[in-house]
Amino acid sequence: MVRLIAPILSFTAEEVWSYLPPEGKEEGSVHLTQFPAQEDVIFGEDLAKKWKFLVDLKGEVSVALESSRRDKIIGHSLDSIVKLELPPRYKDLLRNYEDQLKFIFIVSRVELVDSLDEGEKVYESESLQGVKICSQMHPGKKCERCWNYFERNGQEGSSDSEICARCEDNLQEAGA
Repeated sequence: MVRLIAPILSFTAEEVWSYLPPEGKEEGSVHLTQFPAQEDVIFGEDLAKKWKFLVDLKGEVSVALESSRRDKIIGHSLDSIVKLELPPRYKDLLRNYEDQLKFIFIVSRVELVDSLDEGEKVYESESLQGVKICSQMHPGKKCERCWNYFERNGQEGSSDSEICARCEDNLQEAGA
């Protein structure tokens, strides 16, 4: 990895190189080494299709979020709940990953819904047929650590806590 960052972070890479054990390096400077050989990695066609769809969907969600930002519904993407109305083939693809979608879209919550309410401002994708997206302001509290919005709703932890349950767990694991 140090070899790969050397052209961009030359001084940092050189310093890291100086701390490597002598048996792990043959050259005296990272800048005298060769890049590692390229490895041929082959991904399954299903995985490639899934990630292409996720990248395309992220682009469409970003357009919907920008529209909500212009309309002053949200200020930042983490302020929002994104609701997705998807055709069955897409919904089946994402059903097992619903909890992780908020990290991909950089929002506080993602919900896969059967249909969006008539009163909601809905963005319809032109490139992904049948995809409808709605962005709303999250009604919860903003976590002081990760800036995601959260609601306790009977979850463990203090109901007046300034950080979400995920951050509480991470801090406990770190011993903070």
